[in-house]
Amino acid sequence: MAVDIEVYRTGATLHFSDVWLKNNEDFETEMQFGMSDLMFSNRYGEMADRGFRLIDFEVYEANGKNACAAIWKPRGKESTRFYRGLSKEVFGSVSATLREEGFRLIDIEGYYLGGKLTFASGWVSLEESQRTDFAYHMMADEFYQRNATMMLDVYPLTDIEAYDIGRGELRYAGSWTAGEELVEAEPIASLRNRDIFKRPN
Repeated sequence: MAVDIEVYRTGATLHFSDVWLKNNEDFETEMQFGMSDLMFSNRYGEMADRGFRLIDFEVYEANGKNACAAIWKPRGKESTRFYRGLSKEVFGSVSATLREEGFRLIDIEGYYLGGKLTFASGWVSLEESQRTDFAYHMMADEFYQRNATMMLDVYPLTDIEAYDIGRGELRYAGSWTAGEELVEAEPIASLRNRDIFKRPN
């Protein structure tokens, strides 16, 4: 089942990449891409009515306009929150409030809207056995150091985002959660001998 989608551009070509998990559950995720802002809003409401919750949100530029991609999974008993179109300052305020209310960050997206850096974020209620932390607007070295520290404390990385703050300068965001069951899947036989991480020319 698909759990993450990323879209990037090399020259005039858009490239799509996905993360898939071996499905040992009794549900499937649903993915859609190429949505306008209005289409996404309508789809979000439709999926909520069907009992699904958003687990991944991506914004990318296509034909000079923003397009949205998203993945949903069936909702359980957990509470969820999703916000988009937030400035860096508002995102910081919203994040502080949600952490106090017992939510953990499961997805963050940095993108440009009207020429301004904007954030979207998805949150889910923290389970009793879980501990969580996140950080954003980090330079590369800061992110590597933070990730190394969290991994030593047995907090696996559960989400990462890189976004451009202008002039090609990147900042990074990450979310780490301890106490979440993570299962390592067997490699797909047909991909074992291929350089699947090679960037397209």
